[in-house]
Amino acid sequence: MAARGVAWLLIVAAWSSGSGSAYADPLAGLDAGKSRPDAPDAGSDAGTQAGAGAAPPGQGAPTAEEETERTLELLFGEQAVVSVASAREEPRIEAPAYVVVITEQEIRDRGYRDVLDVLHDLPGFDFSTYNFGNVPTHVLVRGLNAINSKLVILRDGVPIDLPASAIKLGRNYPLFDIQRIEVLYGPASVVYGPDAAAAVIQLISRQPPEGPRAEAQASAGSFDPLQGFDRYLFDSHLSLGYRAKAFGVTGAVRTFQSDGPDLLGLYPVFDPIRSQPAPFTNRFEAPIRGWNASASLALKGGVTLGADFTDHAWSDSLGRVPGGPSPFAYVPESVWRYQLFEAYARHEAKLGPLDLRSIVSYRDLKTPPETADVLAGVVHHQFSQQEALRLDHRTAWTIVPWATVTGGARLQTFSVVPLNLDLGPVPVETGGTNLADRALGHVLFNRYGAFALAEVEAFGRLRLSAGVSYDYDENAREGALLPRGGLVLRLFHSGTLKALYGEGFASAVPDQQYLMALVPGVRANVPNPNLKSERIRSVELRYEHRFGTVAAVDVGAFYNRDTGLQQIVPGGPIIVDGQPFPTSGSFQNLGLVWSAGGDVNARVSPVRWLDLSASYGLLYGKETLPIDGGGQERFDLAKIPRHRVLAGLTVRPFWRLVADVRLRWLSEVQTRPSNSEFRGGMMPGYYDLNLNLRAADIVPGLDAHLLVQNLTDARYHQFGTITESGSALARTPQPPLRFLLGLTYRWGAEAAASSGPSGTQTPPSPSGTR
Repeated sequence: MAARGVAWLLIVAAWSSGSGSAYADPLAGLDAGKSRPDAPDAGSDAGTQAGAGAAPPGQGAPTAEEETERTLELLFGEQAVVSVASAREEPRIEAPAYVVVITEQEIRDRGYRDVLDVLHDLPGFDFSTYNFGNVPTHVLVRGLNAINSKLVILRDGVPIDLPASAIKLGRNYPLFDIQRIEVLYGPASVVYGPDAAAAVIQLISRQPPEGPRAEAQASAGSFDPLQGFDRYLFDSHLSLGYRAKAFGVTGAVRTFQSDGPDLLGLYPVFDPIRSQPAPFTNRFEAPIRGWNASASLALKGGVTLGADFTDHAWSDSLGRVPGGPSPFAYVPESVWRYQLFEAYARHEAKLGPLDLRSIVSYRDLKTPPETADVLAGVVHHQFSQQEALRLDHRTAWTIVPWATVTGGARLQTFSVVPLNLDLGPVPVETGGTNLADRALGHVLFNRYGAFALAEVEAFGRLRLSAGVSYDYDENAREGALLPRGGLVLRLFHSGTLKALYGEGFASAVPDQQYLMALVPGVRANVPNPNLKSERIRSVELRYEHRFGTVAAVDVGAFYNRDTGLQQIVPGGPIIVDGQPFPTSGSFQNLGLVWSAGGDVNARVSPVRWLDLSASYGLLYGKETLPIDGGGQERFDLAKIPRHRVLAGLTVRPFWRLVADVRLRWLSEVQTRPSNSEFRGGMMPGYYDLNLNLRAADIVPGLDAHLLVQNLTDARYHQFGTITESGSALARTPQPPLRFLLGLTYRWGAEAAASSGPSGTQTPPSPSGTR
């Protein structure tokens, strides 16, 4: 599989080197000012400030007021460009989707370190956490269940999330070299295929000006400094690059370490544990160790080659049993680990009215054999591997200026070893089940897909889009024909109305298909042939209005319906080729979810040194799920708050100082009947207050920042992961006040792109307003 992946990459690179144009060239920004996804964005720190710092010959630099007005127009107005909605560049205001854009300056001003930080500040995102949200975290979007993947993460068009697996989103997607983030709400499976059922996140890499560059950051902090400095966290990175007219090369490495908070004495439920012996109380530490490395090479002719590697390890908890220890006590011998390697080749070219893009990517996700768990007092090791080779091609044809047709095809080949629960030296007996019977072989399968999307503009104010896709999954032996449509109507000069409809599907992944062979003597490599994908249908209506360059408001309403919900059903046989196979539990398509809601988002920038944002969201829904003992139960949608308020304040009291405050308030949260603590009741809501201070150019190229999370040291709980049963985490305590203090040094082209004259800072855009 790996050899085939390398061969495909070499073939595409060789073919690509002979074609292309300056327009499609990743380095074309050095020669032309055309906007493109991987060039500095008009609303970003790099794009705006670099432009402000270099006035045209014979002209003076723009005034602060002129620069701010131009920036706001680019940021809020018609010229802002996104690429995630239709896999091609188009004005955000005309895109047939609701897209939120987070700029590079917002990332810096707000202290975002990774994708998880960003999503916490966006409307409609909820989290089912474990290990304090570091790794893993399951993401719910507008109430859609997160037991499998309904979210796709791209970087410059290349998938970077975990292949053939439920997404685990933690501190594993850093943002230090990201220029812009585009978040698309709603199904996008027509364009992006399986699993783009609820949202798509596109990360756009930073592309500095020509010349050498370097950036280094070192940050350190502590949990609960009010009680002493004995639990630390560290986050640092080093990024190097050189860009010339003929090529550009980058390399980066990032490390993240956290001891986790000490919860003893902070929550009453843990008070009795303080009297336990030190060996046990010392287990109240959740260490996380992770690092990322990446490299890329951009060549003339529109070719980009790249590779990324991620390694994360974290301790597993003891798990809760009646009368047993807390699930927040960790076992040093029990360490979960995963490693993700990715290599890709991307080629872009423009041939007259045709805009072409091809991407070949190879991903290899491993749970290496050193991953260990403790069952019945015995340490045993675990292993899984998921390899995915993917080919994507997209062609956009501009027939006439007011009509475009985009079509594409995708092919994915998977080689999967689902999670093996026992590679230890001796069989482990737990409850009469010999886990050695779960040894699995490779699972090989393909996914195919194609799509077509047409967009037409009429009367200068109306834009219509319609598309369809077909995907076939060999593993689940099923196909999916999905439609998508949108209407965008410009009202007056500053208003835009969007009516959107889309369908998506979340495929059944091998880990879920094979999670059933727990009975001795059962053929462990027999999948559940009855497990199919989930189907999601969504409709949305949204209106946005701009008030010059001072303020903007948008309001929207949506409805989602998720059928064929995949859930674990305890016990009972499955039928394979007419023959029953006993199981202790398997995934089945039982239940459905519907959710409906809306949100109102506003942003105001009355003066250039002050930005205000506010968002209110309402979400309600029902879910039908199987219950223990058989049957089904219908209840209010769990793991989501009905009301949500997000607010932000960014102040620039002096030229080089930025202060940003973020407030997040969630109302009471509904639980499921299986929740071991609340048993279908309401879990109290909570609020979170974060502060970030940033001082730029203390000396040339050197910035300082102080991030304080949970500023009021509030005590509350978030939802735990997946089952909510007594052996899992029904809820996760919020860590106490914690801070992270750091320095960032930029040299060369990096420093030139991130500095500018007084008054040229790009005003931040509030979450959920684009």
